Amino acid sequence: MPSTLEQLTALPNLHPALVHFPIALAPVAVLFDLAALLQPSRRSEWARGASALWVLAALGAWAAWWAGGRAADSVVGLSARAQARIGEHSDWGLWTLWAFVAIAVARLVLGHLRPSGKTLPALGAVLGLGACTLVGYTADLGGGLVYQLGVAVERPESGGTATDVPKTSSSNPSDADTATAGMVDDPANRLETREDGTVVWSPAPGDATALGSILQPVSGDVGEAVRVAEPDGSGSKGLTLKVSGRTLLTLPGDFGDVEVAAVVDVEEFSGTFGLAHHVRDAARAGLLTVGVTDGTFTLLTLDAESDPKILDEATSLLPEGPLELAVTAAGRHLRGTLAGKLVVHGHEPALPQGGAGILVDGEGSIRLESLVVTPIDH
Repeated sequence: MPSTLEQLTALPNLHPALVHFPIALAPVAVLFDLAALLQPSRRSEWARGASALWVLAALGAWAAWWAGGRAADSVVGLSARAQARIGEHSDWGLWTLWAFVAIAVARLVLGHLRPSGKTLPALGAVLGLGACTLVGYTADLGGGLVYQLGVAVERPESGGTATDVPKTSSSNPSDADTATAGMVDDPANRLETREDGTVVWSPAPGDATALGSILQPVSGDVGEAVRVAEPDGSGSKGLTLKVSGRTLLTLPGDFGDVEVAAVVDVEEFSGTFGLAHHVRDAARAGLLTVGVTDGTFTLLTLDAESDPKILDEATSLLPEGPLELAVTAAGRHLRGTLAGKLVVHGHEPALPQGGAGILVDGEGSIRLESLVVTPIDH
């Protein structure tokens, strides 16, 4: 069991331990400025105290923002909605930090020029109240992450309690076999669009007609680049695609803020596999790519008018068997994960609405077990 010190200083616990300093120091600094206005005889003393508090608050805000970023990157298995909320919380935290820094610097300059005037405490009180409003909103977003979405909250292992969600199953094996047989006849039966707009595709080995109807090329004909392999009778899940070249394929629909997730086996493939979002055409899209040979993850955007823009790049050891990959694009925050663990994280202005799907570029075969596109509602 970790010690108390290890628990307090381990991420993500360090962020809430530090964030209370700027939360407490900012309103106290405002009170010092109000005291300076009400007590002219001690105005310079109260004003100097307020300036010192704002410097400490700015330092505390930087430490809290830094720790918050590290904490967010360390949490595994975040939902798409939680990732979007974390990005929003991070943005407001950064704006609050800049507000604190600006107030601290302005106070030091004005305090040096006019140490006993009314301008400094009056201006400080007004700007300080605005900064406290930023703190309150940012803190509310952070509290919602924990108490509404349960981010970084450790839960006991499920023991079959009443709160568990039961899995849908058939009590009669023959019923399940009949249903499965019926589904194989029409690949469209395995494409589900849920009430919240989430698109779930779980292809079967015999879904040859799905290529070009469900999973569609972005521009032009698929041609010889991708074709569906014949079922090998091994009982493996998913659709096996034979790849020889580069193709960008998308599911039906256009999306704004979105998470694209896939379970894919690339052990018999040499090249690059990717998840695509905000796809407008073959030359304009956002991508998370994985170099199958060396495990290089790249987060990038394509623009027809410029070279590809790499937002982040990292190397990770690929596990044996199917990979659980996901890319989230929420606002200006883009994250790529492997088995729920963050690998790459970049920032880019929000991209125009577009399609979502996969990129294949190489030689060999891939087995796609599932592809899920989840719109993110903040």
